[in-house]
Amino acid sequence: PQVQPNTSPSQAWALPLSMGNSFVAYTERLNRYLSAGFAGLDGTGKTVYTSDHCCKGGAAVEPEVIQEIIQSVPLDEALRYAGVPRPSESDYGEMRTAAERLKRSLLPRRVWKVFPLERVPEGMSLVGSGLVLPGKMASTMLADCPSAVLMACTAGTALDGATCTWQARDMAAAVLMDGYGSAFVEAVADRVEREIAARFPDLYRTDRFSPGYGDLPLDLQPGILNALNAYRLAGIAATDSLMLQPCKSITAVLGLSPRPQRARIRGCGYCALRETCRIRKGGNSCVL
Repeated sequence: PQVQPNTSPSQAWALPLSMGNSFVAYTERLNRYLSAGFAGLDGTGKTVYTSDHCCKGGAAVEPEVIQEIIQSVPLDEALRYAGVPRPSESDYGEMRTAAERLKRSLLPRRVWKVFPLERVPEGMSLVGSGLVLPGKMASTMLADCPSAVLMACTAGTALDGATCTWQARDMAAAVLMDGYGSAFVEAVADRVEREIAARFPDLYRTDRFSPGYGDLPLDLQPGILNALNAYRLAGIAATDSLMLQPCKSITAVLGLSPRPQRARIRGCGYCALRETCRIRKGGNSCVL
């Protein structure tokens, strides 16, 4: 059937009522819908209907949405990222000042795409991406999912520049800005999840997880970015040492399922950085 670009997945295709082979049919229907394209935004805010945007949120984040994300950033989380585990009232005041200084430098972008999943001997294959997610974490998280979302988001290069500028002027202020940037990009990722949930209201999401979490290898970063065309669409790249640029950027995977998914990622035991984590050494956790 022909699918109109503004038709939601729940309107376009009836979801399967059972598991098993119906997953294959569901995935085929979902991806036929996705390949038809949807209404997205280009960098100027103009509505577009192109196959290049299918499965992806338009990379630029609208100004009003940026303001909503800024309002949603928890200052206690930003302070924790900055290495202030038990903040005083003055610490909160200084973080508010740091956030105000960064306001014009926060230019987030995001991109995401849905891929069918196939279990192969090496792990979970994202069909059409060239990626296989190895290890127990991916296998467990995606066991009940016929498809998965790859996503990437960033706070933007201007934030890196502002932080570097303040390092030469006031290192303490720069540390707070760096912490705020970490909390901000996590808030952007949360917003992307809500965007995905709104597009697929009949599906349930797993926790999102990223390369470096559990036994999911960090060397998946370049492959995820390539699968999303993230450098062209969102300006995100990976260095030879597998660090993301801009610095405040995230890649992640989350599963989509017709059935409710329980939360699985809890605590430092799942994290590959647990032995070297600065937050954990301070007696805290980044898990809220």
